[in-house]
Amino acid sequence: MKRAVVVFSGGQDSTTCLVQALQQYDEVHCVTFDYGQRHRAEIDVARELALKLAPSRIKCWTSLCSTNWQSAA
Repeated sequence: MKRAVVVFSGGQDSTTCLVQALQQYDEVHCVTFDYGQRHRAEIDVARELALKLAPSRIKCWTSLCSTNWQSAA
């Protein structure tokens, strides 16, 4: 079984990477980063998008947290 990990923000680039991974791998794990960004909805939208693309193929959703980082926005 081939597995992949995709760092997924829900933006165009990471969505393209996720679609590519879903085409090439049997199991896909998504990881995102909660760095205290102002637009917390970004993480929720990314998760929803990943699950809509392949609800039975997304095996893990991990949000790595750090309160020391600042939003670029």
